[in-house]
Amino acid sequence: MPVRTPSFDGWIIPAALDFINPVSEQFGAHDVWYPASLAGVAEAVGFNTGRRTRVRSGRQVADQDTQGDPVDAVIDLSSLAAIRDEAGGLVAQAAATGRDLAEALIKQGKALPLGADPDRSIAASLLNEVPGYLCRTLGSLSDFAQNIRAVNPEGQAVAFAGDAAHPGVLRENKALLAEIQFQPVSADSLWMHRFAGIYPGRDAFLAVANHLFTKVNLPAGIDLILDAVTALADLPLFGVTLSGAEAAHRDAVMGAVREALALFDEEVHEVLVESVDAGAEVMVAALEQGAGPSPDPTMRSRRLSRRETDRNRHAALIDGFVSAVDEALAFDENHGGKRNPTLRIAARLQWDREGALTVAGHAFEPVPKPTPGIGSLLDVAGTALRSGGNLVDLAPRARPASRSGRIPDFKGEVYQKGQPGYRKHAKAYATSSYSAAETTPFLVAYPRDIDDIRAALRFAKEKGKWVVARSGGHQYSAKSTGGKDTMVLSMDAFNRLDIDGNIVNVGPAARLTNIAQEFKSAGITIPHGECPLVAIGGHAQTGGYGHLARSFGLAMDHVVAFEMVLADGRFLKLTRPDQDFDPANASLEEKLFWAVLGGNAGSFGIVTNYTFETLRDRDYPHSNWYNATLKYRASTYRDLMKQVQTWSRGVADGSLPAGMDWMMTVESSGRMPFFPVMLVEFVDPGIHTGAEAAKVARFRRKIADKVAADRTFIERLLTKEGPKELSHMSDDFVRRWPMTTWDGREFRYPYKKRINVTVEALTDDFIQGFTALVDEVVSQTKGVKLVFQMVIGGGAQQRGPGRKVTAIPHRDAVFCFVFDLFYKHNHKAAAMRLQKRMQRLIDQHYNHGRERRVFWGTFEDTDISKPEVRAKYYDNDAEWAILQRLKGEVDPDDRFHTSLTVPLPS
Repeated sequence: MPVRTPSFDGWIIPAALDFINPVSEQFGAHDVWYPASLAGVAEAVGFNTGRRTRVRSGRQVADQDTQGDPVDAVIDLSSLAAIRDEAGGLVAQAAATGRDLAEALIKQGKALPLGADPDRSIAASLLNEVPGYLCRTLGSLSDFAQNIRAVNPEGQAVAFAGDAAHPGVLRENKALLAEIQFQPVSADSLWMHRFAGIYPGRDAFLAVANHLFTKVNLPAGIDLILDAVTALADLPLFGVTLSGAEAAHRDAVMGAVREALALFDEEVHEVLVESVDAGAEVMVAALEQGAGPSPDPTMRSRRLSRRETDRNRHAALIDGFVSAVDEALAFDENHGGKRNPTLRIAARLQWDREGALTVAGHAFEPVPKPTPGIGSLLDVAGTALRSGGNLVDLAPRARPASRSGRIPDFKGEVYQKGQPGYRKHAKAYATSSYSAAETTPFLVAYPRDIDDIRAALRFAKEKGKWVVARSGGHQYSAKSTGGKDTMVLSMDAFNRLDIDGNIVNVGPAARLTNIAQEFKSAGITIPHGECPLVAIGGHAQTGGYGHLARSFGLAMDHVVAFEMVLADGRFLKLTRPDQDFDPANASLEEKLFWAVLGGNAGSFGIVTNYTFETLRDRDYPHSNWYNATLKYRASTYRDLMKQVQTWSRGVADGSLPAGMDWMMTVESSGRMPFFPVMLVEFVDPGIHTGAEAAKVARFRRKIADKVAADRTFIERLLTKEGPKELSHMSDDFVRRWPMTTWDGREFRYPYKKRINVTVEALTDDFIQGFTALVDEVVSQTKGVKLVFQMVIGGGAQQRGPGRKVTAIPHRDAVFCFVFDLFYKHNHKAAAMRLQKRMQRLIDQHYNHGRERRVFWGTFEDTDISKPEVRAKYYDNDAEWAILQRLKGEVDPDDRFHTSLTVPLPS
């Protein structure tokens, strides 16, 4: 387990066992030091004097950051991420991000010229400043630094104030930055005007870029930025941002920008949108637009950076920028879709405050041979102790001594409240949306093997604590975190992904982004969801719903075996029962297989490995798809939802053909684009022939015709249609950077979520009320962002072989919808009002007023011991009674407990 020394305020972890920053720029064996204070930083530097040492302040890695030279130690400052008020200013520790600082500024109505990468550490942003969206408006970030606390190469704490609080002074003294005090200014006078549209092609984009940066006379104090980004479903977008702090010259520059945009043809202007922000909202807008290196372990990031002061070379720089953008965004005018389907980009062209023309951003591509693993690619900011590019040699000192751990016989890392790293390791998907009481566990421990799990279970019994196994931490209702009586076992070490033909062994911590990419390379797949950092552990136990549900069922339906540890430490290997299985008259092992897959995740034990029997591309040579991305239009959405109603009637009466799937998404405007987007995806696995195949084709054509009714020429080019291997579809369905937030979600804000199913066909009243409410959120509601998605039932999900051997409820569901509301600061009440209206719509016009919910998307009251809550999740009392009796057999102390898990029988 991590070493905590008598004198070192922090932890020391061997890199091979470090699940804090599991993917970094540094290769080879080394120790990772995590200081928890300025004193800890000084001690870490002092202890490592004479050793080859690097320093990491952030969580990002670009290709250019990778280091071939071995080191002995990395000092990781990620525990120093706090922000506090002090003497009228804001103090940010080294690892606090631009996002952290921006959120503090927004609450105060203040501003700083932060960089355009919101996830970059403040230390990296100050030491290696890159122009952001307010660099000409407000100046350099270093101009606002009042005091800096640091550590010199001898391990001594030092301070710099006034003019000495400058990155140049730090570099001269080879000092390691620990925290900075800034003096921000009022945001009241700030303004920002943004335009966004769909990328129009190289010639048109180059013409506008040349006009903006060769013909627009830009006064001092005004920023002009041209962005290009790959957005939702590879939607290629551009943006033009104009910002300032004074009204002078604003109208003249705005007129010149409009002249440039007038060069676009009518097709571009049909989807061109404007957004105007003022005051603190400018900081919000700037925060939303930027993107740095990818956190997705299957994506590699290549930094784009160039600065040109010679005006004679500006035309070449503009042309080079446009060429890089075109390579990543251009679409095929003959066949539709992207010309380069694997390349993504987030880049910008702008003037800096010295009048130089600069390019900054990143290009993103799949990692050629991904390393299966744990989830986050965590960034390394360039705050190394360097002298002329070489590592600083520090004079030798003794290595600190070790001390024993808190869990007897436990080898992994353990973090308790109040100790270094606890907050970071306790954080999960739901942390920002739920109370501290629900998201501050007793401890978070990282078992390395089965014996560690057993040791943790013994310790939990001794201390009278509950245990939750966390595979990915994406449980919507914070059940993967727990409160003061819960021990969280984070399963990151259990991340194997071994492929043998179409049989695959997968650890519970393997993320969907890794699984999809590895499966694609092997020509195999299973049905699964699209959230990249969701782990298969909880995903398989709660169903594993996705784009192939009607054709091939759920992810759990393809599990043929799994391994698990029970509360008493027993290790079991369970295999799928025969189809004549009856849970009322089955062996303990058969009942456990059935119950773990769908009965209520985490109720019966800790899964350590799944064995899947996958689908092979070669067995479905005629698979094909239809994939359209377009600007949201209320009329198009209503027409498509009427088609959904037709499908629901077909599922309800059994007339809708199996072997075809339709998924639809509506997403509110985000950082890019500034307009709401619709995504329409149809899958035909090619299993039908003759008249049935023709019927499936007609269903697809009806959907395509509705999409085409109001579609622009550019949107038509974005449509992808035709033959496609199943594994390639599954990989494409997974959302990837830069179209996600750092933790893989659609929006970074807290949320009020809802997922409901029905076993009845959708009514006219529901369609009318639902589409009107969706339109109100995406078109009229400020401060609240919507994500709508759907799954249509029937087919293999309803009648497949997994039905009998898994306990997942609601197999007879006709339709399932997601209505997730993410709310900005001070807009929680609006989100709650909208969800109450949705509840009334469900009570009146959905499933005859009997609400049904799913375990993969829990919300509101989750106390499953209440009959009224239980009735929403389970189909019948008989199976519930079997689950309770099984709980009593394998977990008589209710060690695996949350408010949602199966309770002991009364």
